Amino acid sequence: MKTTTLKAAAAFGLGALLMGSAAAQESVSKPVGYETLEINQQFNYVGLRLLGAPLATSTVATAENAEITLASGTVADGPVIVEVIDGDAAGAVVEGTAAGGVITVPASLLDNLEVDNAVTVRAPQTLASVFGAAGESLTTGSASAAADLVLIPDGAGNFDTYWYSSGGFGGVGAGWKQLDTATNASTDVDGSAITLVYTDGIIIQNRGADNSIVVSGSVKTTGTTPALTTQFNYLSTVYPAGATLSSAFDEAENPGVLRAGTLDSASASAAADLVFVPSGDGFNVYWYSSGGFGGAGAGWKQLDLTTNVSTDVVSTEVSLDSASGIVIQNRGALPQGVAIEAPAFYADL
Repeated sequence: MKTTTLKAAAAFGLGALLMGSAAAQESVSKPVGYETLEINQQFNYVGLRLLGAPLATSTVATAENAEITLASGTVADGPVIVEVIDGDAAGAVVEGTAAGGVITVPASLLDNLEVDNAVTVRAPQTLASVFGAAGESLTTGSASAAADLVLIPDGAGNFDTYWYSSGGFGGVGAGWKQLDTATNASTDVDGSAITLVYTDGIIIQNRGADNSIVVSGSVKTTGTTPALTTQFNYLSTVYPAGATLSSAFDEAENPGVLRAGTLDSASASAAADLVFVPSGDGFNVYWYSSGGFGGAGAGWKQLDLTTNVSTDVVSTEVSLDSASGIVIQNRGALPQGVAIEAPAFYADL
């Protein structure tokens, strides 16, 4: 279903976000649908909010030596995305590799993941599954300077950059390429093997006419805790309809009050984490003020980057529906997890 339908579902709190291919999904599947992402200006900040299909949801049977096994369900060999549902690691999302019933995960995950914690194992999205095996959703070209570029954060403040080559005469050499922006040299890659983690925001540099990309998949209904690993972090907003600044970061019982474990607040914008929400050809920038003496004046603010003046905003009224990708400027310690909650009505989907 299209973005407008998803928004309508959010507005009425419907339990059917979702239709389309739902009947074809396994019993572990969540609601499914599709979302249209508009690709207009030169640089577009987007996120994948319809996800790869859940392959299994289970408690963890064993967790040691950077490997986990599941108490129930089987997962075919290959790359996977592992989401932790409960326990100390709840909200964590990591890449893994399944082989022979064992899933290899980053060793650091096992610092907090324990036996009997629940996880969902999900099929990953890839360059080819999102943008087309032949780059059908992008402007292609015989040279990188003419083609759309897909920039994926590498977790260290830089990007891996990809494009689709239409090839030379007769299409010779056509295929997905990775661009080294330092040397301007490109190398062949398998677009179906380049996995995309849905917590990452993606930058699409559009070199052609206004365009749109249709992303289909499953809706996530539980919270997500992406890691902030650098000063500027490009993130997906994860939830395709009904999300607001408040649903993402506030205390559920106290809208307008920042929830612990999310962003760093401060008495001045220069010290607080900033949330950049794309708006046209710029950004709306938000932060949470801890207030003055005794917390006076605490609350959400919108920062005008030109004048450095902040004004009060109502976080429940700042919609993230049209912002599939955001940027968080982290002013605190690194690395740091930032807990993003699903809108409350997702629990009923």
